[in-house]
Amino acid sequence: MAITYNSNEFEISGTTLVKYKGEGGDVVIPSGVTKIGNGAFERSGATSVTIPDGVTSIGFFAFSDCKVLTNVYIPSGVNNIEYYAFEKCISLKSAVIPEGVREIKRSTFEECCALTDVIIPKSVKKMGFYAFKYCASLMQIILPDDLKEIPSGAFGYCDGLKNVKFPKKLKTIGALAFAACKSLTQAELPDGLKSIGKEAFDGCEGLMSVDIPDGLIEIGNRAFESCKNLKSITIPRKMKMIGHRVFARSGLKYIKLPENWRGQEERIGIDDSVKVEFY
Repeated sequence: MAITYNSNEFEISGTTLVKYKGEGGDVVIPSGVTKIGNGAFERSGATSVTIPDGVTSIGFFAFSDCKVLTNVYIPSGVNNIEYYAFEKCISLKSAVIPEGVREIKRSTFEECCALTDVIIPKSVKKMGFYAFKYCASLMQIILPDDLKEIPSGAFGYCDGLKNVKFPKKLKTIGALAFAACKSLTQAELPDGLKSIGKEAFDGCEGLMSVDIPDGLIEIGNRAFESCKNLKSITIPRKMKMIGHRVFARSGLKYIKLPENWRGQEERIGIDDSVKVEFY
């Protein structure tokens, strides 16, 4: 039978922290808690939170919209962090995701605009839509090698993102995954990549270099539109689909295309100023 515990700061049912009721500041969650419930700290005035070692799960919206939260200690025993758990924590500066977490779910850190450092463990196999969208201060990200998909909008509008280490086993980059990442200068894409979604790198104005792997077979509509510093690119022979306006309004000066794509230049966003070599 669950035991309900109420204090001036915490409402705890069984081993679940249902609600934080305190005035904010530095918060230490009592030992014995194993789960932080849905919305437990949502819109609170907490500036830092220490989570005890026994906690294994962080619920939906658990820390959502905690605008003055700068630091959260997440213990190694946590293996589940739910959707929107830290979204709109606009003062949160760093996050260490524990080894054992297998999925970074939808919008977990969306709009954490002060977030500069995040450590993603090797255990992560899956990432949800918009996981780090609008994290404008995030400068680099190292993605675990077993991650096979970077989903839609995962890092979209991360203005400060300069460096991305792509996973070795990556197969798919989703729509808008890196859209408007204006500081990103290069994309060293892994050999096993098969698909780049629509607008995946749209508006990456600083992007100068993209290594397209030989096995890539699909590039979606406007995938590299408005990449103003992208000067040259080679499209592999195995390419099966190139979407509309892929390179429109880019800085492209040279493109190497397989012979079977002759006559498609205008459709894919190549104008007369671009030197085209067919092979």
